[in-house]
Amino acid sequence: MKEDYDSILTISFDAYLELFKYLSIRRYKKNEIIKDNSQIEVASRYISKGIIALYDLSLKVPACRRIYSKSETVCDMESYLTESITSSKIVAYTNCIVCELPKENEFKVIDNIPEFAKLALRINHRNATNEFRWRRLAWKNKENAYLELMQLCPDFSSIKVKDICTIIDLPERSIYRLRQKLRSN
Repeated sequence: MKEDYDSILTISFDAYLELFKYLSIRRYKKNEIIKDNSQIEVASRYISKGIIALYDLSLKVPACRRIYSKSETVCDMESYLTESITSSKIVAYTNCIVCELPKENEFKVIDNIPEFAKLALRINHRNATNEFRWRRLAWKNKENAYLELMQLCPDFSSIKVKDICTIIDLPERSIYRLRQKLRSN
């Protein structure tokens, strides 16, 4: 975590030791539900290892909307901010290790380790940029969206075809044709 965040803003090792008093380290098994659509989001999670997916359950068939990889922050932000139930479910795509920051500890961290306030703002900017890049996939033509998804997701080869289909809104047969076309180029 420190190595990753030092690329944004360098903070002392001692400050990170203090931070860990407010975090919990959690392991999730593949396919384990981290946050169900019947729950209110109560934490943000930094992925130390593994892949996590966010699904939208408002449709007839659950739709994968976002894949999160190592060093990313995962949270049902709508539920987190509004403190209400949403149609989003967060699932461990693979076995995962995450550092969870409970919402109730946010201000405790800022109050007791002030240097994290500036880092938190920069992390928020990074997260917003990443979310924008993912949302922008819907605006691109399907081939460009597929190519962009490959760049956005370091674990692209681990994503199920059905999830790629819902992320870029393309039928499965079209994904296979697109892959053939890209291989032949």
